[in-house]
Amino acid sequence: MKTDVLICGAGPVGLMMAQELRRYGLTVRIVDQAREPSDKSRALVLWSRSLEVFARSDEQLVADALAIGLKAHASNIYADGKKLAHLSLDELPSPYRSALMIPQNETERLLTKCLERRGVSLERGTELLSFSQDEEGVSTVLRSPEGSEETVFSDWLIGCDGAHSTVRHALNVPFSGQAEASNWILADLIVHGALALNEIHVYLSPDGVLALFPIGREGHMRIIADCGTASGDQKPSDPTLEEAQFIAERRGPSGLKLSEPFWLAGFRIHERQVSEYRHGRVFLAGDAAHIHSPAGGQGMNTGLQDAFNLAWKLALVQQGKAREGLLDSYTLERHAVGQMVLKGAEAATRAATLRHPVAQYLRNKLAELLTGSELIQHRIARTLSELEINYRKSPLSREHKKDLTVFSPLAPGIRPGDRVPDGELVTRSGAELHLFDLLKGNGSHLLLFSGIDLSEQTEEWMSTIEREVKARWGDFISIIHIGPSGYHDREQLLHRAFGASSETLYWVRPDLYVGFRSQPADLRALIEYLGEVYQTTSNLAGR
Repeated sequence: MKTDVLICGAGPVGLMMAQELRRYGLTVRIVDQAREPSDKSRALVLWSRSLEVFARSDEQLVADALAIGLKAHASNIYADGKKLAHLSLDELPSPYRSALMIPQNETERLLTKCLERRGVSLERGTELLSFSQDEEGVSTVLRSPEGSEETVFSDWLIGCDGAHSTVRHALNVPFSGQAEASNWILADLIVHGALALNEIHVYLSPDGVLALFPIGREGHMRIIADCGTASGDQKPSDPTLEEAQFIAERRGPSGLKLSEPFWLAGFRIHERQVSEYRHGRVFLAGDAAHIHSPAGGQGMNTGLQDAFNLAWKLALVQQGKAREGLLDSYTLERHAVGQMVLKGAEAATRAATLRHPVAQYLRNKLAELLTGSELIQHRIARTLSELEINYRKSPLSREHKKDLTVFSPLAPGIRPGDRVPDGELVTRSGAELHLFDLLKGNGSHLLLFSGIDLSEQTEEWMSTIEREVKARWGDFISIIHIGPSGYHDREQLLHRAFGASSETLYWVRPDLYVGFRSQPADLRALIEYLGEVYQTTSNLAGR
């Protein structure tokens, strides 16, 4: 049987990948060796950027997640009996101003339902035995739950099968990195005590770190703590409730009482990453490509964005709308993000587990000093929520400004490679809406900013750009006018955010990052750029 894409692994990343590829119209099969979905909470948090991704992918998906999850509005750090820092998430520049606490098994359930709405059934209990690839595609041998073998032919194979990825092992790709020297415990249970249940709490003590994360509305929380130096490669034993209670009493606030555990586990932290996410017609995503410390709750969210990044590119190539070279940008963009997350989580973990008293004292003072700055607080919040992620160094990020056809780091406003921000707009009839309401559909978008005063010349260039773009790329590039002739930009806030002081155009990728900017708007430069991305010529001669 032939399919466009075969996905191995039905965790959040594999499910998101399948959902996105189906949204773009590709045929998909998704298999997982496990016969039943996991009942473990695992990854707990969906950050703002992931919720924006969910909303772009399927409005019902984000609505269901918000209905189930618990919004955590702040994170706190304590040491020496006092609060060192209070990091509020209420001012995040996103429609989703919180960390949504939702168990991974619930996230997987919602994604599975979303996929079923698109007509795709998850094939559980199905094992990937082997695969081979050539210029024509990938041939994969699968074993069914009943033990029969099947050969599947696909144009592409994507390994989303976790840290012990079968696909990665079959590719014989090094998973470079190391295991941290400490043992850790995890306990999901009910916590009784004077704690805000809609906030995250981190306690730094001479014995180590204790972190508490809300899971539900009835005192359900997760505690994570380091518990001594690891011995060799051996996984630490699972803790008892009594051991978890002892650590909570030693490191946390007085009066904490733990009860009714529903998951107790010991673990070690591994920090590893592959050097290439693409290997011919085979891709790696999520934990199959990168694993790191749970500090900051970045792991699953980073994997979800791997899927969001790759899916639109693969769909365009598979449908013959883009050149295959577009796929090379997947590694270039996402490896850099994975490396940044890995280093950040590693630094946070090592700071939290310092043992020397002087080092602990200096860490606590530095944390108190830095987080006392409102500017730094906002920067940390945007980084945690993954709103700061950008692809400015990507070959897809280009700018045309006067005679420049390369990206200028000194240019004001939203740069090529940046995430597109939301903003309020008003229609000609006076109805209010947001920019994100317009950035829907499966294609890319062209934002045309005109000046405050609409001249005949401005109307002419906007009309010319729209006509030329529609002639070449039809309906898979939608055009949005922001200015007097289109959507009114209230108080020019979006104009200022984008740095659109005069006639300016932005090409917005399907994953809602800016690919190209031109100021003043230059039709020839735009078509030459899009001609490199899409499967089309850029010759304007004779037009």
